Amino acid sequence: MEVRIESMICVWDDAIPTMFLEFVNLLTLTTSEGELRKSVKEFAEKHELDTIDRELFSCVKPTLDECRAARDKWLNAKKGKEDRL
Repeated sequence: MEVRIESMICVWDDAIPTMFLEFVNLLTLTTSEGELRKSVKEFAEKHELDTIDRELFSCVKPTLDECRAARDKWLNAKKGKEDRL
């Protein structure tokens, strides 16, 4: 399987580089679509990637601090929505 990394990663958490390498290994070592789907689901569950109503955060900012601030603002907005429900 060919894997292409098409964008830079904003490392706002120390675990991201390790998770990224684990995910690339997962992509390159699976041998079928079914195995890939199962592996991606297990990866997401293991790293709790699907805990905020199935939405992913992404941003492009000039600095890491700006990425972190944007992430914090997004998380706080999500928490505010949950509190109102």
